[in-house]
Amino acid sequence: MNVLYSRNYLRRFEQEAADILKKKNTEDTIVIIMLNGAFIFAGSVLKKAKWKGRVEMLKASSYKANISGNLSLFPLFEPNILKNKKVFIIEDIIDSGKTLEMVGKELKCLGVKLVEVYSLLKRKSGKRPENIDVMNYGIEIEDDAFVVGYGLDYEGNYRGLPFIADIGIVSNR
Repeated sequence: MNVLYSRNYLRRFEQEAADILKKKNTEDTIVIIMLNGAFIFAGSVLKKAKWKGRVEMLKASSYKANISGNLSLFPLFEPNILKNKKVFIIEDIIDSGKTLEMVGKELKCLGVKLVEVYSLLKRKSGKRPENIDVMNYGIEIEDDAFVVGYGLDYEGNYRGLPFIADIGIVSNR
């Protein structure tokens, strides 16, 4: 396991995302945390931003082990709450951009006015999704890095590590 980013280094991106979030109006913006990977990062961002607005969670799954597959969305909220709102998505990693593209498309179909994303990580080959209005990310990583820790996992393991590491598995993402 090769540690890429220490807990201390990651704090700067928590603050960057929090600074962006602080500028949002709590009345018309809903934060959506992408599960499972973004929960640790999102928790830190929300605390630093002292966010008092609504926070919801969405699980989007397209992976089994380390192989990309079909995407399924599982909102943990009533979709009608999003109509005429702005959404600020907190994401862990953008691999290809396909997941966020589908999420953005679904949110727009539900009447969301604006979709903004802050992702902690983005692969160099990761594309900006078409249905995302504003895209922000913290760290660009190599395409072949298989990263875990700080919420990111491999088969459900390693999420609780306080840093981000490459575990040296060849990624098929």
